Amino acid sequence: MIGDMSMPDDFRHRDLFCAGPPVHERHDEFWLRHPPMNPGRRAKLFAPFDALRGFSEALELVRQT
Repeated sequence: MIGDMSMPDDFRHRDLFCAGPPVHERHDEFWLRHPPMNPGRRAKLFAPFDALRGFSEALELVRQT
């Protein structure tokens, strides 16, 4: 299943999808090259994709009061 849809039999990435997300141990080779990102920095990366127009401005107004 992919959400509410059944997975097509010829789905190219079936094995990867069924395996789930990768799990890395702390301080393994991958973790050392790609340490967890600071949540504030991560939020800045996704800020341009903010779906709610004016939401950032509304938050600023709330912070100022």
